[in-house]
Amino acid sequence: MRWRSGGVLEYVGRADYQVKIRGHRIEPGEVEALLAQHPAVRGCAVIDREDRPGDKRLVAYVVCDMESGFEDPDAVNKTQAEQVAHWQALYEDMYARAPSLSDPTFNITGWNSSYTGQPIPAEEMREWVDDAVGRITSLRPQRVLEIGCGMGLLLFRIAPGCESYTGTDFSSAALNYVERLLEEDGRHIPGVRLLQREADDFSGFAPQSFDTIILNSVVQYFPDVDYLLRVVEGALKVLAPGGRIFLGDVRSLPLLGAFHTSVQLFNAQPSTPLEQLRRKVQTQLALENELVLDPELFLALARSTPQVTHVEIVPKSCRAANELTRFRYQVVIHTAPHEPPTLDVSWRDWQSERLTLDSLRRLLTEDAPHALAVARVPNARVARDVSAARLLAAPDGLSDAAELQEAAQTGLTDAFDPEDFRAELADLPYTVAVSWARHDADGSFDVLFRRRTETLDESCDAAVPRVGREATKVKAWRQYANNPLQGKFTRQLVPRLRQHLQTGLPEYMIPSAFVVMDALPLTSSGKVDRRALPAPDHLRPELAQNFAAPRTPVETELTRIWGEVLKLERIGINDNFFDLGGHSLLATQVISRIREVLRVELPLQSLFETPTVAQLAESIELTQWAARGGGDPQQFVATVGESEEGEI
Repeated sequence: MRWRSGGVLEYVGRADYQVKIRGHRIEPGEVEALLAQHPAVRGCAVIDREDRPGDKRLVAYVVCDMESGFEDPDAVNKTQAEQVAHWQALYEDMYARAPSLSDPTFNITGWNSSYTGQPIPAEEMREWVDDAVGRITSLRPQRVLEIGCGMGLLLFRIAPGCESYTGTDFSSAALNYVERLLEEDGRHIPGVRLLQREADDFSGFAPQSFDTIILNSVVQYFPDVDYLLRVVEGALKVLAPGGRIFLGDVRSLPLLGAFHTSVQLFNAQPSTPLEQLRRKVQTQLALENELVLDPELFLALARSTPQVTHVEIVPKSCRAANELTRFRYQVVIHTAPHEPPTLDVSWRDWQSERLTLDSLRRLLTEDAPHALAVARVPNARVARDVSAARLLAAPDGLSDAAELQEAAQTGLTDAFDPEDFRAELADLPYTVAVSWARHDADGSFDVLFRRRTETLDESCDAAVPRVGREATKVKAWRQYANNPLQGKFTRQLVPRLRQHLQTGLPEYMIPSAFVVMDALPLTSSGKVDRRALPAPDHLRPELAQNFAAPRTPVETELTRIWGEVLKLERIGINDNFFDLGGHSLLATQVISRIREVLRVELPLQSLFETPTVAQLAESIELTQWAARGGGDPQQFVATVGESEEGEI
């Protein structure tokens, strides 16, 4: 309090942040002090919030160390195994329900767009497959190990030209599918064998028994970067000198924010406020359950592994514009017996020197260098998405999704698709190799030109990251990747944090919500910016549909199950599971809980086809009705309609 000049006593609040919640006075600093003593907590803040009128509560924000959070040293391995098992269950179900096809060797079941949820067009997938097959066959493989062969998209196209081809997968349904096809007339391929095992299992393989190892569209399902490194280490042991490891369809960590911004902006209403859009993007980043990698990981791997001589990191050579070509890349890891020769090449920077195609053409024709490398060419495939992500972080007067869309379109005329860049200069006497080895958050690419008269190493793309641009220091491996286990870790850690606080605080001082963050927002003076702390994720997000409470026992049970799996407090029967932050792995948990609680066997696909509580409840009730001998489904619908509570 303070006295004003007129003699009035003015109450200005407390200086110690003491708050009052449900009749109790609480000092958040006391909660923070005890919370900070937990070995998993690297930073924390505790504040009171009133996100719903009349519902004031205490919320804790924590920055955690995953490894320190597990008291049991085997807990991380257990969590890794659970993650792999969830993916296995998902794909077993998906592969078991694969439709009949005119060309069963081209089975693209499960390749759905993150934007629409619909299957990616077959012609785009065929181009994607052809590009991977072309790059692998250019390596002249003879003794091949494909880890994660799936339904045989690559196997049936590569194996006929090989001496031997071993395909492994963790899905028995996928292997059975491939085996049935191989037994059909005209499809038998000598030298093919199939084994069910996980990616890190190399037991029974003799050292140096393969010259080519393939992991195509597989590494994103690894539980973390340590698992990936374990797989690469095992692969190198069974790889012959001079052999290669091909990793296809690797998701880009530098472009992860642009990807999620692109997806959310595509699905947003024009009037969606940018703050709401930003929260959705942040939520998707936090919930990312696939492994996403910085390409510099593979450069660091080459520098730290004597057996690896060099790596190629390239974008897809495709014309289709989809998430597979825009936000993913391919890697070829080359091994001894010899390194490619170091190339004497001069580097030019496209952006700082303000190069154009015309000026580049003049450099190549007038100077006629033996080799020329150009760094940081703007990438038209991702330029709009990168611009949108940048503007969303700093809107500068923009207010809604429509304005963001329009602003993100500007200034894109100087960007190039890697394929167009190649085509524009194809008439010159130079080979053109595009590299994506060092693409940052702007998605730009490097290009190497070499005169065709030069003696070319068989992997010309590999020269780009090896010449001119200085290698950066090798960082800790986890800095090159996201953490797909973060969600699982958070769900396991929060009960431990709550229990830790209960040992030293009364129940009314225990926060009702915990928010795990990568870092706490800071003010310009370096203090925690408490006003910038976000609302807890377990509040129901703002959705287009209004909240509707459950009406039947089955709907009530489903909202409870969804709430536990999604960590949300309030779920309406018309809310879409995937709009609430659900994804494929969480869907397997929902189906498992329905099996346990409601005693109903549902295929995983049912949640994708009926993604709201109301739709799924009707499907379950119909299944229960049929199991009791209810007869005609139309009679079931009529019976439900006559019941006020929807009970049968």
